Amino acid sequence: TALGLALTGLFPYLGKIELCDKDLSEYSPFERSQAISYMGHDPQLLTDTIYENVTLGEGGDISDILKLVCFDEDMKSMPDGENTLVGSGGVRLSGGQRARIALARALYHKSRLVILDDPFSAVDMETEGRIIENIRRNFPERIIILISHRLAVFPQTEKVLLFENGAVICSSHEALLGNSNYKKLWDSQKGGEANEA
Repeated sequence: TALGLALTGLFPYLGKIELCDKDLSEYSPFERSQAISYMGHDPQLLTDTIYENVTLGEGGDISDILKLVCFDEDMKSMPDGENTLVGSGGVRLSGGQRARIALARALYHKSRLVILDDPFSAVDMETEGRIIENIRRNFPERIIILISHRLAVFPQTEKVLLFENGAVICSSHEALLGNSNYKKLWDSQKGGEANEA
């Protein structure tokens, strides 16, 4: 979470974090809001419709983005569709539905950098995998940073950052399997998945 907040430019940091050859500290609040989308692990929804929660008043067609986050099937059971009221903070939706609406919002706006801070904790692993693949296929031009405790999606990412003993290792999932600590985490999570199956 600290890393995710630092990358928004809202959390104090030492050194430089550059986006498009400009340090985040040099961005105005408005410029940051246009350049960066952030979704935390406990997203907040507006007491409004699904449509307004995704567009935040910008307007436009949200059908493609809802399909991308695997929300199109959920919509079939909602007579009001995009105009469905989510209730106070999204109380009328399940945790997984709230997460996917918040993810749709983060992806809908044309931000250069999208930070997803443990976004799938309330989403089942099969849906999570489909969403990750949809994001990879549809947003090749964006920088998307996924912070997650679930290592199962890491093989689908281009690079993995491993924080270990005050150092940062940047490599592919396959290469990191040669790191004993990473492999131990990977094996323990894969074992847990096998036990659930």
